[in-house]
Amino acid sequence: SSGVAPPVLPRTRRLVETSLAQAVREERYTAISTDVALLQGSDLRSCLSTDRCQRSLARANQSEFVLAVKGTASANGKATYGFDVALLRVDIAEPAATATTRCEDCEPEQAARQIKEIASKVLAEGLHRPRGRLQLTTGPNAIMIRIDQRPEQISPLDEPVWAGARVVSSKHPGYLPYERTLEVKADETLPFHVELSDERGGYVPRSRQRYVVAPRPKWRLAVGGTGVAVGVALLGLGIAGVVQDGVCKDAPSVAGAA
Repeated sequence: SSGVAPPVLPRTRRLVETSLAQAVREERYTAISTDVALLQGSDLRSCLSTDRCQRSLARANQSEFVLAVKGTASANGKATYGFDVALLRVDIAEPAATATTRCEDCEPEQAARQIKEIASKVLAEGLHRPRGRLQLTTGPNAIMIRIDQRPEQISPLDEPVWAGARVVSSKHPGYLPYERTLEVKADETLPFHVELSDERGGYVPRSRQRYVVAPRPKWRLAVGGTGVAVGVALLGLGIAGVVQDGVCKDAPSVAGAA
């Protein structure tokens, strides 16, 4: 044995695609294939394995969510399948919901049923997860600050976040490390001012200098409501699409699409 997993058979791929589409429809959304979605973001084809590009594809299709599914199979026919499922919202760094499943010694039909079940749970949990907004100012202004495990950003910050406990921290050079847990309520904006102390433990007064942060672009919602981009990778074979809420329409055909 070479240790290299064989490619997924077209039949298995079709079964997985069908199961995901069914899970999406049960949440009153409609799935569109990757190739159709890429008509609005062809430059993203080479990086679709990353969260950043998946979110960009969703934005390009005026969608709010990405359902990312990564799968592996040990063999074709009866095999061991593994799936990692994550629902991402385009404007929030942390996933809305995640799940992992494994199907041992399964026929393709069994694996397809299992991925539908786990995808349905992720969609049901993540699509309706409550969220709020966190507005952070700092003293002095323009320090590096972090929300949860997101990359550090320069303050002030005005960010959408999931409702619940959010950790605000800073390790700005020259100042003592800072960490505070804040409780963000659903559908509410929480303003909070971070005060840092210098390395000697003294309070650092707020700078009088004003820093203006340009507003982030507001992405239009899809006609008829919100959307979800659906992405699947099965041993290098991409399966993805855009899902639109409450929209009943046929997806355009794409030459060569699976």
